[in-house]
Formats: sequence, structure tokens, C-alpha cells
Amino acid sequence: TRECALEPECSKNGYGVVVDGKFIKFDKPGDAKAKDYLMKTKREDHLFVEVSGTLEGETFTVATVKDARLPAVKQKKNK
Repeated sequence: TRECALEPECSKNGYGVVVDGKFIKFDKPGDAKAKDYLMKTKREDHLFVEVSGTLEGETFTVATVKDARLPAVKQKKNK
């Protein structure tokens, strides 16, 4: 949740994104951009984001962080 992500215990190691099940850590300026995003977003949970930048080794150099469109939820069909 947004609240948890802003807690000092959650944010102390920095931010990142999960892509195809793998966590990719942001660079230090990217951490600041992520925190700024979290402070401004109206979303409380389901924090799907669109991040632009470049992957350098195991670290993502962040240019921008913004809300992404939430994925569609598949519903079970009743038979």
C-alpha cells in the first residue's frame, strides 16, 4: 500500500519495481522520484506505475515515475 511504502521501515532500503517476478532497484535519484510519486498519487493501493529510464546492470536509472493503467481483472465465468 501507499501508506506502507512511505513508512521509514519500508523505504529505508530504497524503491524499485517488480518486472516478470524480478525486483529491479532504483538508483538514489530514482528513490527520491518514487517517494515524490507516492506523496502525490491519489492511489492508496494497487500501485501500478510506469517508469522510464535506463537499466544499468542491476540498477534502474529513473527518469520518470507515474501512475500506470491498472490491469484488467479476469472474472470467472459462471456455468
